[in-house]
Amino acid sequence: MLARRPYYELAFKGTDWRQLTPRLIIHNFLAFSFMNPEAFRYFIPAVLCHELGPGSMIDTEFHLVELVTRLTRDEIHQRVHIFSPDERWAIVEFLHFERMCHYDMEPERSALYEQAMELWEAG
Repeated sequence: MLARRPYYELAFKGTDWRQLTPRLIIHNFLAFSFMNPEAFRYFIPAVLCHELGPGSMIDTEFHLVELVTRLTRDEIHQRVHIFSPDERWAIVEFLHFERMCHYDMEPERSALYEQAMELWEAG
């Protein structure tokens, strides 16, 4: 995976998050795992906007739910605290919307969403 890191850097270099296409995001989605907190904060709005679009194949669950719930307290602080309170609130509302859309979500997965929302809310 680390061998692909320079490719990801080239794919996103000089881009504005408002101009990222769903195709670029889908083909480079693993790049978000390599991004430092500042880059993650900069590019995540594009992902959220595209996931809300019709027919989206972008899945934010890994980066906003699973990854955040697996991090250490310091890593959570670095990854989440860089967002403003309003931005964190927007992510919490997004996750709440996602959980409500999947009304048949398994209880374990729903609990993971709840944990992630609490982490995002607390910052």
